[in-house]
Amino acid sequence: MKKQLLALIVFLFSVSYAAQAQYTYEPFRVDVGGGFSATAWSAIGVGFLANIEPKYEIKNFSFGTRLGINHMLQITYENGDFIMPFNFNWLGTFDYHFTSGKARPFVGCGLGIYVLSSYIDTSDYVDHDDYYNDYYDYGYSGWDSYGAKFGGMIRGGIDVKHLRLALEYNIIGRSEIYVGNGYHYDVRFNYLGICISGIIGGGRIK
Repeated sequence: MKKQLLALIVFLFSVSYAAQAQYTYEPFRVDVGGGFSATAWSAIGVGFLANIEPKYEIKNFSFGTRLGINHMLQITYENGDFIMPFNFNWLGTFDYHFTSGKARPFVGCGLGIYVLSSYIDTSDYVDHDDYYNDYYDYGYSGWDSYGAKFGGMIRGGIDVKHLRLALEYNIIGRSEIYVGNGYHYDVRFNYLGICISGIIGGGRIK
């Protein structure tokens, strides 16, 4: 009975694989999408992202380049400082699709450059003698730029016809934030993204 069950499983897998393998796809495609992002370092912030990614596919492998933008709407740091990180990113990408059917689960990764900046507001109001509007205590407000950082991305998801759903994690190098009065914080702007994309090109060929 066990041998028969094993043979049936192998047979069904073979039939399924053969059915999947009969399709190929147009090699060139462009993914255009957007979604939500979240980060967690001392506090949690949420934001939005947008990407465009042209790529070339060979069998189940695809190679491309991603141009992206990510903006966290608000992060409050551990001492109450208000920070809004913002980055452009340019990555070389690689994906592997497990099947060739209508629904194609995949895993992928990317390496490249993240150009970082953020708006910081640490000018806490201090009332020293019980009168309104005395002064702000050695705070700092404004945009800071951290330049280009080398980073990477790992992701997984599924392609269904001309739609893609992906969950990704972006890893960015450490940055130093100046918050006034001689104080600096070391932070990482790593973030998790959920992205829904439309696929231009890359149609299935029987």
